[in-house]
Amino acid sequence: RWYRGAVKAVLTALLLVLGLSAYSSEPWRTVTVYNGLASLEVPAEWSEISPDLLDFFAIRAAETSGGRSAETYQFGFRPASTDVGFDLPHVLIQVRESGRIPYGQFSRLPSLSDVEASTGEFSGEDQGPFVRGVHLDGLAFDADRKVLLMDSTLDLSIEGLTGVRTASFLTERGLFIVHCYDHLAAMETSAEVFDRIIQSVAFSDDLRYRPRWGDLWSSRIGAAVLFALAALAAVFALMQWRRGRCEIREVGPPPSGS
Repeated sequence: RWYRGAVKAVLTALLLVLGLSAYSSEPWRTVTVYNGLASLEVPAEWSEISPDLLDFFAIRAAETSGGRSAETYQFGFRPASTDVGFDLPHVLIQVRESGRIPYGQFSRLPSLSDVEASTGEFSGEDQGPFVRGVHLDGLAFDADRKVLLMDSTLDLSIEGLTGVRTASFLTERGLFIVHCYDHLAAMETSAEVFDRIIQSVAFSDDLRYRPRWGDLWSSRIGAAVLFALAALAAVFALMQWRRGRCEIREVGPPPSGS
C-alpha cells in the first residue's frame, strides 16, 4: 500500500509542475502607470480600464459603503473579453500621495483574531444596499518589499461572494495600492494571476521606498528619540562653550604690546 501513496504523490507533483509550466508560458506584458514611476505585469490579453469606467467603480464603491467611502481609482486592468460593467475579475490601482509613512508601525501588526474582534463582520444595513457582509481573511506585512498584504471576502448582493486581494506598497510619496477582485469560487485559479501581478510591481528610483533609521519606531517614538538626541547635542555644545569660557579666564588677557 505504501507504494500507492508514493505513486499518487509523484503523479500529483507531476501534474503540479505541468500546471505551473503551462501557467508560466502564458503571454504577459509589462505596463507603466503613474507617469512612468511604476510598472507591473498583466496578462497580454488584458486591457486597461477606461477612466469613465474607473469613475463608475468609484461611484459603486461609495454606494457599497453606504456613502462613507469616497475611493478613487487611477488605473485598472481586466480581461478584454469582460463585459462592460462591474464584471470580474479586475485589478484596480489607487495612488495616494499622502506623504511618506514609516514602515515600523506595520512590522508590529495585531493578530488576525484581534483585528476580527475589533471589526467583526459588517451587516448589509451598515455597509449599504449592495454589500451583505465583509470578512477579513488574512493580514501580513512583507518587510523586504515594504508592502501590506490583505485578503478579504465581500458578500455582494449582485456578484455574490467576492474575494479581494489587496497589496499596499509604501513609497516615498505615500501608498501605491493594488486591489484584485474575482468571484470567490474562482479565486483559487485567479490567485496565481493576482500574485504574479503583485510580485511584478516595480518603482522608479524617485518613488521606491528607502528605509530610514527612524522608521523602526512609530512617528511619535521617532520624534521623541530625535528630540532627546537634539537635547543631548545642545547640552554637549553648551558644556563645550562653558569649558572654552573657563579656559579663556584662566589664561587671562594677552600681555600688552604682544
